[in-house]
Amino acid sequence: MKRLSAVIASALMLAVALLTVAPARAAFVDFEGYAILTNAAALTEPGITFSGTGWDIYTGYANAPYVTGNALGAFTSTLTMTFSQPQSSVTYGSATGLAYTATAYRNGAVVDSVNVGAGTNMFVTLTASEIDTVTLTAALFNTAIDNITTTPSGVACGIGDGRINSESCAGPVALYCGDNGLEVWDVAADGVGSLAFTFSGSFETPSSNALLMSASDIQLWQLDTGEFQVNADAGEGKTYAFVFNGCPYDGGGYNANIDPNE
Repeated sequence: MKRLSAVIASALMLAVALLTVAPARAAFVDFEGYAILTNAAALTEPGITFSGTGWDIYTGYANAPYVTGNALGAFTSTLTMTFSQPQSSVTYGSATGLAYTATAYRNGAVVDSVNVGAGTNMFVTLTASEIDTVTLTAALFNTAIDNITTTPSGVACGIGDGRINSESCAGPVALYCGDNGLEVWDVAADGVGSLAFTFSGSFETPSSNALLMSASDIQLWQLDTGEFQVNADAGEGKTYAFVFNGCPYDGGGYNANIDPNE
């Protein structure tokens, strides 16, 4: 993979920041940090706006792994989730008394829908190239949702700058395999990146997980499996984590995000 200079990479990141409305950082939402009876409209999650009369935070759910602890629940009314950037997938845990329909939209047109059966506990997944809104409609008796995860749409993110974690383009770090090794960029909330550090050391497998480099709240580890893992603060006590097999990149990286509340 051809290495981008620091100047070009910085310019590309700034261009992405100017072309997008806000980073879609709401990759996982579990509602544990909210007070009981907080209304949906008062929830503050990066990248997601909730609305729906009668939808509030309740606690005591034990429908693991779908709905546990605090959850967003209602006994009637439609819930709407609006995303600041289009998503390619939206998954959430559901527990419900009566059947309802989950529908995904893009610019007002239906792009996917799922019928959720009465008395079910399940994960609901909606997928499309771009999703900007999800609604839950119908009876919605004694319904609760929890553990929301989203994947930003590649089209929305405009990724074409060579980062190896391109599917996490709105995450707190951008990673590049270049001629001088691994470049780790710290991406601010406004989408602008700055070089945190470059690692070009040995890629031999350690006998136990080893911290190789760190800067601020970003850490590069090499695991005893031989894989590498970059951790970064994702807010609310959560950690963004990307695992890969080193440089040059083989395309096998994946997200391993860490939520201590789960």
